[in-house]
Amino acid sequence: MKNILITSDHHIKESELEECNLIHDELITIKEQYNIDTYINAGDSFDRINPSPKEVDCFSTFLTKLNIPSIIIAAKSHESISANESILNHFGILNKFIQILPEYKDENHLYIGHFILKESKLNYGATKSKKAFSKFRYVILGHQHSYELIKPNCCQLGSTRYINFDESNDKSKKILVITDYNEESEKCHFLDLKTPYPMASVVLDKSGAKTRDLKGKQGIFESISDLKTYLNTLNPKTKVRIVFKDYELWRAFLPIFKEYESKFILLKEQKEFMKQIINQVQNQKNIPILESLKNWMQKNKVEETIQNILLKEFV
Repeated sequence: MKNILITSDHHIKESELEECNLIHDELITIKEQYNIDTYINAGDSFDRINPSPKEVDCFSTFLTKLNIPSIIIAAKSHESISANESILNHFGILNKFIQILPEYKDENHLYIGHFILKESKLNYGATKSKKAFSKFRYVILGHQHSYELIKPNCCQLGSTRYINFDESNDKSKKILVITDYNEESEKCHFLDLKTPYPMASVVLDKSGAKTRDLKGKQGIFESISDLKTYLNTLNPKTKVRIVFKDYELWRAFLPIFKEYESKFILLKEQKEFMKQIINQVQNQKNIPILESLKNWMQKNKVEETIQNILLKEFV
């Protein structure tokens, strides 16, 4: 190995193949630019254990275009029941230049795995500490979707694209290129990808929160008109989530939801106000929550169509 390309967490998904293909094409360009001779994927290539034929074809096409020796981590995660039972094993059978491994170790120099460290900022369920990997020069990990350097030698590389809305404040998605590997001139290049579709999470809240825009990625708005102004500035390729804090504002926005749903490549809503409603109806003793909620809707003269939408939260 001389020049290595390392990526993680592609989460190939049939509904988002257009974006996945764009990112793969950018990686091919990077491969040519840096004369990459080895590719390492740190896990979660797919978004589920049983990927569809189109998802498998997407990843197969990418590996074929790379056309270099590749190491793919198949830890127990989205694409694997276990390290030994994974859809990825078929790639190793079909191509002798592809290795499928639960982890990669290169003596004391390079370690690649798919897990989160106790020292990581998103350390939910973490069982391993950076101290266990102190002998390695580089420890590159997948699984956490946000990029994070953990000194002195560890890195949560992050996903190649925006997957979950808790990543909406990530400034970029990165990959790693190591040039002149294991030589005196060795150098690490953490490169920002240009092709991932951006992500925005916005909040509609009339409780008096000051309207603000956080790093251009997240905003809190008090009125629908302010929210619309902001949404109209976003690229149609943006993945958008609207968090509704107030029932009245959600109802007022509902008639134009379809308009913005057709504008963006992805638009999701989060009905935070339901927590407040549930807290109200739970005060009624000996009455099931669902029945209490229906009583609340009748009392507040909620239209049947709105009732049906809200009741789906409990299905």
